[in-house]
Amino acid sequence: MLIAKNAIVVASGGNYGDMNDNLENSDLNIPSSFIGVIAVGAYQKKGGVIERAIFDTYIGDSDIASNYGPRIDIWAPGKDIFVINRVFNSARGRRPDPDKPGEFLDGTIGYEEKINAIEGTSHAAPQVAGLIALMKSWNKNLNSQQ
Repeated sequence: MLIAKNAIVVASGGNYGDMNDNLENSDLNIPSSFIGVIAVGAYQKKGGVIERAIFDTYIGDSDIASNYGPRIDIWAPGKDIFVINRVFNSARGRRPDPDKPGEFLDGTIGYEEKINAIEGTSHAAPQVAGLIALMKSWNKNLNSQQ
């Protein structure tokens, strides 16, 4: 429905290390496998070489990697994406400061900011969506086939 209305739909290609090759494949990642949806794979740079991303945050699965194959339309960085996460501290026994969101009346802050590296096609897809949004701002008639 969205594609019929000229919307450009971007979806992550999946992190199973599978070959996305046809619609009969039971391991296809939905919705990235639908016709007209831009499926995004994740790559990493290792030793100066760009290759399909292999993820190590999935404990116990040594072969977890970006899906690949002809159904992946585009690749974006998907390993060691650095983000700032807010980790909230316990507020037990402290009263929030109504004038300073995130702070308490005793002068402490209610969260810590930590830098974490994240990975996966779910983190590669927003980079592609952002680029397409920028391109669409220049050309309102842009569609997923272009």
